[in-house]
This record gives sequence, C-alpha cells and structure tokens, in this order.
Amino acid sequence: MSPELLQFDAIDAFHELLSKDHILEDIKGLSIHKVIEETVMGTTEPAGNRRVLISKDGEAVAEAVIGGTMILYRERIQIETYVKTVKGEANARDAAKEIWQRIRTVLSDAEWLNKGWLSHTEVFEGWPSPPTSTEAVHRLTYEVLSGIEAIEEG
Repeated sequence: MSPELLQFDAIDAFHELLSKDHILEDIKGLSIHKVIEETVMGTTEPAGNRRVLISKDGEAVAEAVIGGTMILYRERIQIETYVKTVKGEANARDAAKEIWQRIRTVLSDAEWLNKGWLSHTEVFEGWPSPPTSTEAVHRLTYEVLSGIEAIEEG
C-alpha cells in the first residue's frame, strides 16, 4: 500500500488562530477570510470596512529527512489587511496598522504542536502601495516550515 501524507494546513491554522483572537474580534467591521469576493471592498460601505485575507504565496519541498518518512515542506503565507474609511472619521493607515500589529503579536506567540508545524518566520512587512487617509493595504508574509509525515496505510 502507498503511504498517506499528512500535511499541516498553514492557511487554515492561521485563519483559525486569527479568527479566534479576542482583540481582533473586537475591531469594528473586521472580518478575516481565506477567500474574499472581488467586489467586497468596492461595494461595502467605507465606515468600518476592514478585511484580512490569508493566502498562499508559494511552496516548495525543502528536503526529505529521517530515512524518507518525513519531508520538510516550506511555504509562504501572505496576510493582507485592507481598510477603507470615511474621510474625516478614521485614518485608514492607522486602522490597518492596529490590525497588522495585532496579527504580528498573535503569530509571534503561536504554536501548532503535534500538527506538523515546525516554525514560521516573518519575511516581509510593508505597504504594497502608499496608504491614503481613506484606503490602505498592508502585507505581511511568513515562511512556514512544516513536516509532512508519511504514514503507512493498512
């Protein structure tokens, strides 16, 4: 029989962790997604329109270890924060900064023991375009190292 591969799902783990954070939950208008509709930012009212999108930005097999029973797997997870505000009420850059700083704090303390996760490292933080007072997009990218374990079936 062929072996079954058990792989850590970083996107699901990041989504679950961030969705359950009590401080992020209290931010008015914030929603955390693995998939976001293209029209959601354009059609939603600006007041309180805050979105976090978690996606995969690349993946690669790092190396086989332990006699081929485990494969080290490296992937990049991108976390984008989108904020749209009403002019004169809230500054979008400041609102985005509050969100991504909390995300960074939550992830710095995160552990996924016994799930295949080995480590994660922040590899990029920045604004892909200059933020304005009413719209801001911020990006955090993490490199996640996990172990895929080959389990013999039967």
